Amino acid sequence: IWLRVDHWRTLKLILERRTQENDVLGQKLQSKLRTVARSNETRKFTYLIEDVERITSLMVLLSVSLGRLENNLYAAVVEKNKDLIKRKKKRIENQIQEAQLLEVGVEARAVEVSRIIEK
Repeated sequence: IWLRVDHWRTLKLILERRTQENDVLGQKLQSKLRTVARSNETRKFTYLIEDVERITSLMVLLSVSLGRLENNLYAAVVEKNKDLIKRKKKRIENQIQEAQLLEVGVEARAVEVSRIIEK
């Protein structure tokens, strides 16, 4: 079990480092956009980044919740608990599908913002 814990801690550190690197790159890009783009184009970029962050956080949160529920489902001994956990699992799966639809919308906006940046 400690090997798994160490593995997940290492992955967490890698993700945190990459997140910091992405934040720095995003700030540099945003600063550059402010100098060359119109204010409404800069706002579109800023809103896009914020939406991507929200959706990513939502997807991670829902995935973690789903994983915990699945673990609880395997550990549940009482049938009543299994039904409750299965209902919660279904609800989270539906929320994940909704978040994926939001993600598709944001990706479409990302294409538009990408065209603005390429100019």
